[in-house]
Amino acid sequence: MFIKFKKMLTKILNHPAYKVHSIDQDENDNYIVKIQIIRKSLCFDTTPEKILSSDRITNKFSPTDIRTLTYLGYLDINSPKYKIMAQKLAENDQLVLLLREKKKNKLETKLPSEISINKENIKNFDSNDAHLIGYAQAMEDLAKEKKLKLSAKNKLDY
Repeated sequence: MFIKFKKMLTKILNHPAYKVHSIDQDENDNYIVKIQIIRKSLCFDTTPEKILSSDRITNKFSPTDIRTLTYLGYLDINSPKYKIMAQKLAENDQLVLLLREKKKNKLETKLPSEISINKENIKNFDSNDAHLIGYAQAMEDLAKEKKLKLSAKNKLDY
């Protein structure tokens, strides 16, 4: 009798209490997971990080849902921290980039030369944005080199 009760209790305790109902992204590209309480129509929104940070809550999900939440956490950790939102040419023919930081709604302007000073900064961008930064920096350096050559040539001519 005790063994049957123990098996039944283990079965109930190992049964998931929550399930992933839907996955969305907010305006800052953060993942928002809608969680449904099993056998109820109650749902709540949270982030994968909040769920995975608590062992007590994590144990109440199915292995498939845990895999999904872990993958979303992986995507969030390995996604670029900055995104180029716009670019414009300044008065001195320098490219100015408008950047948005991923976790914040903060916009800032930077020159490609300011970003490319440190290799770690470029790692915070996706490959297309990093390519644009490198190309813009190379064009800026080429323009400076042409000006220096022209000024040196003018000094030699006098």
